[in-house]
Amino acid sequence: MTYSFRRFFGVILLYSVFSLALLAPISGNEVIPSGAPDFIPHTIKIIQAAAALQEGQFPIRVEPLAHNALGYPAFQFYSPFVFTVAGYIYRFFSPSNPFISLKITLWLSIIIGGLYIYRLAREINKQEISALLAGIAYMSAPYLLININARGDFTEVVGQGILPIVLYYTYKTYFSEKLSKECGFAHI
Repeated sequence: MTYSFRRFFGVILLYSVFSLALLAPISGNEVIPSGAPDFIPHTIKIIQAAAALQEGQFPIRVEPLAHNALGYPAFQFYSPFVFTVAGYIYRFFSPSNPFISLKITLWLSIIIGGLYIYRLAREINKQEISALLAGIAYMSAPYLLININARGDFTEVVGQGILPIVLYYTYKTYFSEKLSKECGFAHI
């Protein structure tokens, strides 16, 4: 293994363990926490998403079990991507408990958010330790923790995990020398 691969694996491992610590308040699998009111409707939507995937919907659009199995087009309004990912996790990795799939999806999105902030910070300032700290600071931001532990807002947390990907690739595209030359701009 090369040094860069070991370093990257170490960063992922660090962020994985750190995000588990951030999700500790919702670590129980037997009862959905009542302190975060949105966990219950999101868990129900994950069950609906798995049922939609089971019946062949892709992308998912309709909750097939809603209204006495007549369906309801909820996924046209509420983030079908997030529930598709959670629905697949529920079907294949945790078929006995949809709340586990919600937590796995939250865990993965927090790791991805921290990892891409790390990559962005490393790209900007070229310093490893400050990039590591930037990722940890993003992962432990108060608004993110409030969305997880107080509100239980599943889609918003996943959106906050996706945002650093957008920021990183926007930065890379904007400062790309090839793009600058093609457009006739001087590289900054």
